[in-house]
Amino acid sequence: MADLKQIIKKISEIEDKINKLSLKKKEDLKVKEELKIIKTDFGIGLYSLAEDRADDLLKKLKEIEEKTNKKITGKIEKSNLKEDFKKESVLKKDFKKDNVERKEKNILNMIKVSEAMGEAEIVDEKTSAQEIIKKFLDKKYKGIFVSKKNKIVGLIKLSNLFEILGEEREISKLKAEDIMGEIISIDKQDNLSKAILIMKMHNSDCLAVMDGNRFLGVVTREKILNKIAKNLFSKKTPVNEKIETNVDRLLDILKKGETSMKELEEKLDVDREQIEEWLKILENQKVIRIERHFGKIRLKYVR
Repeated sequence: MADLKQIIKKISEIEDKINKLSLKKKEDLKVKEELKIIKTDFGIGLYSLAEDRADDLLKKLKEIEEKTNKKITGKIEKSNLKEDFKKESVLKKDFKKDNVERKEKNILNMIKVSEAMGEAEIVDEKTSAQEIIKKFLDKKYKGIFVSKKNKIVGLIKLSNLFEILGEEREISKLKAEDIMGEIISIDKQDNLSKAILIMKMHNSDCLAVMDGNRFLGVVTREKILNKIAKNLFSKKTPVNEKIETNVDRLLDILKKGETSMKELEEKLDVDREQIEEWLKILENQKVIRIERHFGKIRLKYVR
């Protein structure tokens, strides 16, 4: 019998590699079409075929990745590295104005959870495990809530699925009620600082937002990040409206994986110093972590 847990991991690995690699348009379309076929095979129960296709596609992406890395290594010059490191050290010593710093410290306490929440994905308790797995693969949800008689009774995270798969139970017989875990919730009036704390305590990327006993929606790390970024530049002037738009674009680029300062400068039409300032602000919120390596930038959510 095929190892379903391994197949899901391989599909996730393929999606991550596609996001990180700068594929040519024709090549990108072909790879994504192959991934779609793999998901279809998996969804209809052709697990062995899905795994074989996934192995072949991973091998192909690895070859592309190796070629890309050789090109990047060949283009890196020592002078550019020294310049990047020098600018980064200067920015660390002299990071902008007191009023910006004060806003950074207080912003998590100022924003209510209700301002950052979004619509939740909800399934009935009798929904099949296969359908739930497909939802996670297609939409990359942080969590899916389970309802019974119009009441939210549980939350399914990827960790719940892996736990069930590890027990080698027959997946075709499992329902949402068999997989779900406890609901981790927060009141709509609580602030984002408390939301992040609860997420860390429960190792969860999403929380149910409640108004008393009434379920309102979901708040995720990603939604918190977007709300913080917009709020930092919320004063509606022509200049700040442009800044807010660029911050949105910056987040969209970073969410795709690894990028470079040069790419950010070109796509945002903003100088390097301004981009570094925005990244520092977001990193200081302790919602994200920025990793820098040979001129490349990668965003990670703090867990």
